[in-house]
Amino acid sequence: MHNPCLHAPDGDGWSQTLPRIDRVQQQWLSAPGSLTWRLRSLSSRFAVRHVVSTVGMPHADEFHAVGLLRRLRTLVRDVTLTLDGQPVVVGHSIAPLAAIRGSWQPVLHLGNRPLAEVLFTDPRVSRQALCYRQISARHPLHRQAERAVGQRCGTLWARRSVFLLRGAPLMVTEVFLPTLWERLHVEY
Repeated sequence: MHNPCLHAPDGDGWSQTLPRIDRVQQQWLSAPGSLTWRLRSLSSRFAVRHVVSTVGMPHADEFHAVGLLRRLRTLVRDVTLTLDGQPVVVGHSIAPLAAIRGSWQPVLHLGNRPLAEVLFTDPRVSRQALCYRQISARHPLHRQAERAVGQRCGTLWARRSVFLLRGAPLMVTEVFLPTLWERLHVEY
């Protein structure tokens, strides 16, 4: 399987090196378990807003991470994670169509349920290394984040990793919104 931290064609890539940012932000970016469960610890009013599940093209910096040699259509699932009705994280996942027809088929029917229900409850699922990146306004996930919060955002931090089930990859990217850092009293 390809390293999910491969650089994007424009040279603005992902890295396994944890960025030098606020300690609280580092802890949240590098937390090894389920981000969903960690967010639930902050509020009893955690929710997943399903934005879209569709067959589409992966972003330019994504297809290598799931083992594709070129940009081919994948399953794309986008969600917004909220606390007390406020968006705090944008979730974006992709998987090759062959993986969705096989191992990852349960992902098709999640709706507003968190992906963590599949990823962290099945002992056959393994996770590759976390990778980090600043997401600028040029990246499609930045625009998705701005739509989620309904306002312009500066540069955002994101993390991603590839999960494997019977050798089939599914990549999850999580973009941390300013509202989460504000809730945790961290300047971003």
